Amino acid sequence: MAKYQTAFKWLGVTGFIFVFHLIYNYFGHGVQSPKMNWAWLVPAAVLIWQVLVVTIKPAIAQSPKYKTFWAWGNLATWSVIIALIVAGILEIAGTGSTFIVGYYVISALLLIGGVFQTIKSA
Repeated sequence: MAKYQTAFKWLGVTGFIFVFHLIYNYFGHGVQSPKMNWAWLVPAAVLIWQVLVVTIKPAIAQSPKYKTFWAWGNLATWSVIIALIVAGILEIAGTGSTFIVGYYVISALLLIGGVFQTIKSA
């Protein structure tokens, strides 16, 4: 049960974002955003990944290299989630921002940093 603690956290995040998008779309007077509608899939993908790794290869999930990559990957994932939600809110409001791209750039840099940090710790 303890080995699935992270998976339960991501399940909660997935559920929260899904309910948030339903409520936000309800009060959006018929205006919907695809980015907001599908933002819950990002934490769901992380949830599936974590369950597969812990179930199939539990030794990998406990290795320091995986934990380092997981920490950097979590930061990248949160960056993408925030970008999708903010972009969705702005689309529903009828506006946009060029600064949203910065979240995706930060996410890519965090993933690259995670890969390099994992290789460096080898």
